This record gives sequence, structure tokens and C-alpha cells, in this order.
Amino acid sequence: MGVISLDSFVVFLLVFARISMLFVAAPLLSSRNIPVFVKIGASFFLSMVVFFAMFRKISINVPMGLMNILMLVGEQVLIGIAVGFVAMLIFNSVSLAASFYGFQMGFGIVNVIDPMSQGRVPITGQFKTLVVILLFLATDAHYLLIMALVNSFKLVPLTGFGINTSVLDVVVKAFSGMFFTAVQISIPIIAVLLMIDIGLGIIAKTMPQLNVFIFGFPVKIMVGMLTMIVIMPVLVSMMEGMFQMMYNSMIAVIGVMK
Repeated sequence: MGVISLDSFVVFLLVFARISMLFVAAPLLSSRNIPVFVKIGASFFLSMVVFFAMFRKISINVPMGLMNILMLVGEQVLIGIAVGFVAMLIFNSVSLAASFYGFQMGFGIVNVIDPMSQGRVPITGQFKTLVVILLFLATDAHYLLIMALVNSFKLVPLTGFGINTSVLDVVVKAFSGMFFTAVQISIPIIAVLLMIDIGLGIIAKTMPQLNVFIFGFPVKIMVGMLTMIVIMPVLVSMMEGMFQMMYNSMIAVIGVMK
């Protein structure tokens, strides 16, 4: 049985530091409903696979010394968090879109606890988040997270971390993409609800004796829910493209860290 050298141990530590951040910042994998020991075990197993597949037979000159190793570990943590953060923007865009039309439907003050973030989100946002999670797993998009992180070792070596001036452009594009996606998802429902508001306004003017506030909210909720059901097939195809965009954004963020 061979003895693991100090260099190999340090390399594995760096690989583990980068991959473990996937279970801290990435969507679904960072859920608090997943036990901590399960996250540690999964990240350790994945790190072993990556280490033996990519670094076991490759000699890497890792600078020794406690401070140097701590700096390298910190760099791997930043890379892993950046990958998970970009992926989380996709889920945040869906929740943001649901909050847009949820307010128009009358759910502005109806909030529930999101099991992923443990924060309060609109009930429509929680529904959309659950739908996206199912699509995320059904379309094998969670493999894109792992693929992006594995490819990050090819794009950014363990000792080749650096940030160039284009990182701001990548971050701005990621945030703008989140808002653009939120508008794309919410605009059909908002348009329908706007027409309902116009119709209720016309009824209120032509029939003043009729209190539109009595039946206005149930009508908007019913129409809003029906519109959500009608556009669900479109949302499925849109989310598949968004997951691919998520992968491209992760690769773009990784590319500016070398």
C-alpha cells in the first residue's frame, strides 16, 4: 500500500475546498434540508473521483507553508462560491418573476418560508421554485453544475487563480440576465392581469353600484392561476434554455479567474 505524499494531500485538500463550496452556494445542493454530514460525504466522494481522475498522475508544484496553503484554499473557496452563486441566480430570477405577478394577483402579503433559503417568499414564488426544482432534476441540469466545476480545474489550475478586469462585465451580465429572465417569465401573466384591471375599471365606471373589490380579487387570482397553467409548457422549454445559459455563465465566470 503506497503512502500518500504531502503534495498529494495538499492537492486533494484544494480540490475538496473547491468542490465542497458547491454544497454551500449552489441551488438545491445547498438546501438546509440536506444534512450537513450528507453534504460533507458527497463533496468528499466527488473530490476523490476528481482527484484520482485528474490529479493522481499529474505533478503539481504546490507552494508549501501554512500561509501559502491557506491562501490557495481561500482561492478555491472563492471559485466554488462563484460557480454556485451564478447558478443560484437562475432560481432567484424565477422567484423574482413570481413576486412580480404575485403582487398583481393579490398575494403581496401572503408569504411562506422557502425551505431552500429559509427566508420568506411570496406563495407564487414558492410554487414556481418547486416547479423549477423538479425541472432542474428532470432535465439532469444538476449535472451541469458538476460539469462546470470539473471543467473549472481545466480552466483555472489549482495554483493559477487570478481576477482580470472583465470580471465586472461578467457579474453585470449575470445580474442583467437574471432580471431579463424574470421579466420574460412574468410578462404574460402581468399582461393578462393588466387587461383584467382595465376590464374591472370599465365595469366600475359603467356600473357604479357594483363593488368590483368584492369579486375583483377572486377573479384576478383565478385568471392568474389559469394563465400560469396555460404557459407552463412554454416555461418548461424556457427553463431548459435557462439551464444551458446557467452553464455558460458559470464557465464565463470561471474564465475571468485565471
